Amino acid sequence: GGTPIPTNTDGEAVFEGLEKQEYAYTVTKAGYKGKSGKVDLTAGDQTVSETLERDLASVTFTVLAGGKALAEAIVTVGSATMPTNAEGKAVFEGFEKQEYVYTVAKAGYKGKSSKVNLTAGDQAVTVELEKSLAHASFAVLAGGKPLAGASIAMGGVTVQTNAEGKAILEGFEKSEYDYTVTKAGYKSASGRVNLTAGDQTVSVVLEKQEAPTPVESVVLRQVTVRPNPATTELYVDNATDVERLWVASVSGVELLRRENPRGEQTLRVSLAGFAEGAYVLVVESRGERRALRFVVRH
Repeated sequence: GGTPIPTNTDGEAVFEGLEKQEYAYTVTKAGYKGKSGKVDLTAGDQTVSETLERDLASVTFTVLAGGKALAEAIVTVGSATMPTNAEGKAVFEGFEKQEYVYTVAKAGYKGKSSKVNLTAGDQAVTVELEKSLAHASFAVLAGGKPLAGASIAMGGVTVQTNAEGKAILEGFEKSEYDYTVTKAGYKSASGRVNLTAGDQTVSVVLEKQEAPTPVESVVLRQVTVRPNPATTELYVDNATDVERLWVASVSGVELLRRENPRGEQTLRVSLAGFAEGAYVLVVESRGERRALRFVVRH
């Protein structure tokens, strides 16, 4: 009922000169749970022992990625570190009630850092991690010049180069990927790009695919094409002996190729995407070739 007295180095505090009656008392210290009680001095001097418990707090972290629990994320609070469980949770207990800096990290994800204030007691913190992604920028050239319309396939995604011969494949996890670059009339090119260190730039040079020089064949003289001029389709008749055929521009650049493994009598060739003009159809059998000219008109 009087003035508070702090305990000494021995944890003792002595109140003297009190009247012989009952008194209520409290024992408090920052960072500890306080205690209250009563002491009865009617019979004379008394000794009271109290044990204070630390007033600690806990913080529960829930780590998500794409709205789902993320296991094995490393959570650090102060000097304590632990991984999240299968439910994406990590519980830190026995912390003094104060403010702490925390970090959450996992390979393949962007880490996060912030603060949690435990002065008011236990806290729950939810952290959403985003995948750490990378992109590959391709520059495709042919003859030293940008090549537009080249197809680049990588990781199940296919894009085409723009007028500057460039294309960007975005949103890839940081790993290694195989890629293939193709365009009609050019030899394809393949390679591997490593995105583990982040964004990468890849330069690819395509070489023109030259069509073989046709050699007249007696066996293939019966092969004919129709209609000529053609619009969207070309039919190759008497093609039983034709093993393969290809269409080339008059300058010799191969544009299309197909096989005839079943020895079909008539083969249909799609001319979709062909511009108006003259072309050469080359048929081949047993190493012999024959060239037939045809025209596309729309």
